Amino acid sequence: MNGVSFLPSVLVKQSRQGKPIESFYFPAFPANTTLCPVNTLDTYLDETKQMKENENRLFIKPHKAVTSSSIARWLRTTLEEAGIDSSIFGAHSTRGASASAAARGGVTLEEILKAANWSSESVFQRFYHKEVDRAT
Repeated sequence: MNGVSFLPSVLVKQSRQGKPIESFYFPAFPANTTLCPVNTLDTYLDETKQMKENENRLFIKPHKAVTSSSIARWLRTTLEEAGIDSSIFGAHSTRGASASAAARGGVTLEEILKAANWSSESVFQRFYHKEVDRAT
């Protein structure tokens, strides 16, 4: 698979009035399957197939839907495991933290804008490009 697209069922922050809801595309990263969102999604879907028999949500705990606080806790843990200081970047700032870390890691601005579904560099520079200190 070359990538995966998600089509939100409700308006999201980036939605513009009068325009159709756009899907979010995540490209595969076959060079490193540990970092590949497509590989991770495939693995997750395989691992949760038995629990999702009658559930139509992507994220679930054993036999029930996941709450927003659970997702926030998972995001905070993931940020910490990635070496990002969760006292500065919380679950709400995952986009900024990950985009800033990607920029520091040499990912091109074009790739960052495409992955984050941002239309202009100014949005990234003004609101999301932050200094990311690795946690010690």
